Amino acid sequence: IARALAVEPDVVLMDEPLGALDRKLREELQYEIRRIQHEVGVTMVYVTHDQGEAMVMSDRIAVFDAGHIRQVAQPITLYEEPEDAFVASFIGENNRLEGTVLTTGESLCDVDVDGNVVRATRVGSLEIGDAVALVIRPERVALRLDATIYSNQHAAKVQSLTFVGDHLRVELETCGSRNFIAKIPNIAGHGSVLEGDTIQVGWAALDCRAIPISN
Repeated sequence: IARALAVEPDVVLMDEPLGALDRKLREELQYEIRRIQHEVGVTMVYVTHDQGEAMVMSDRIAVFDAGHIRQVAQPITLYEEPEDAFVASFIGENNRLEGTVLTTGESLCDVDVDGNVVRATRVGSLEIGDAVALVIRPERVALRLDATIYSNQHAAKVQSLTFVGDHLRVELETCGSRNFIAKIPNIAGHGSVLEGDTIQVGWAALDCRAIPISN
């Protein structure tokens, strides 16, 4: 990095520079490279297959698919507002449900998913009868909630629980999907959910995006 910056270039290309490092050192160097970039002010083009690394390092991210750019945006926009199903699945973990549009409004729509009505945020132009993919981030799924909190609430069966340090990964069967994931914080009381339980899960319509499958 020092040799590359010594000649005061206009642009620095980094092609997976941290790929051979262990996880702890890799994470430390991500922040160090970002600090150097801000201090020096040089443009850096950073190539990586690690989506988490891209989120940490970047001011803007371009997501490529088969040599074509699918979306270019700030990390938070790519994560919260993916424009198509590929970007939604590529950046971070996402639940995907498929269904048919029942009603559509200015910003929301109702979708039939395996006999369940799911309210979602509409992405692009949708008509009644269109096939859509619904994408919901696992951390936006709530368990054992009051029925009045969210516009979407459905029965779910707990398939498995996996301890991942700062959170628990809960695999559920709901809305016709057998691998619907929820992530719940590792806090007191999380042990009230057990494998085999039938529970209620819910999420907000704003956290559920309806994307045309043709995309």
